[in-house]
Amino acid sequence: MKRDARASSEALALTAAFFGGACLSLQARFNGTLGEPLSEPLVAAVWSFGSGLALLVLTLVVPSLRRGAGRLVDAIRAGRLRWWECLGGVLGGAFVAVQTSTVAILGVAVFIVASVGGRALGGLLADHVGAGPKGRTPITPLARSPERSPSSGSASR
Repeated sequence: MKRDARASSEALALTAAFFGGACLSLQARFNGTLGEPLSEPLVAAVWSFGSGLALLVLTLVVPSLRRGAGRLVDAIRAGRLRWWECLGGVLGGAFVAVQTSTVAILGVAVFIVASVGGRALGGLLADHVGAGPKGRTPITPLARSPERSPSSGSASR
C-alpha cells in the first residue's frame, strides 16, 4: 500500500509539473507581448511580478495564510531556514525579466527549450551538491528510489 501511495503522489507531482511547464509557455507569451508596447522589458517584468505580489498580499486576509507567513518569519529568525533558501522569488523575478526581454527575439518555443536546458543543468548541479530539499542526490542515468530497484523484486515495470 505504501508503494501505491508513493506512486500516486509521484504521478500527481509529474502531472502538476507538466501543467506548470505548460503555464510557463503562456507566461512567456504574455510577458513577451507585454514588453513590446512598453519598449522596456524590465518594466513589463516589474508589472508582472507586481500584479502577482498584489494578489498574494490580498490572500493574507485568509487567517491560515497569515499564520503561515508568520511561521516563515519565525523560521528565518530561528535559523531553520537559510537566507539563500528565500531567493526563489528574486530568482523568479530574474527569470521573468529575462523571459520578457528574450521571447520577442527568440520566440516562445526556443525560449522554453533553452530555459528547460538551463533548469535541467541547474537541477543536476543542485542535486549533486545537496542544495535541494531532498539533500544530496547522486546523478545516475536513471534515478531509482530503493523501493523500485530491480533487486527489490518489483515486477510492476
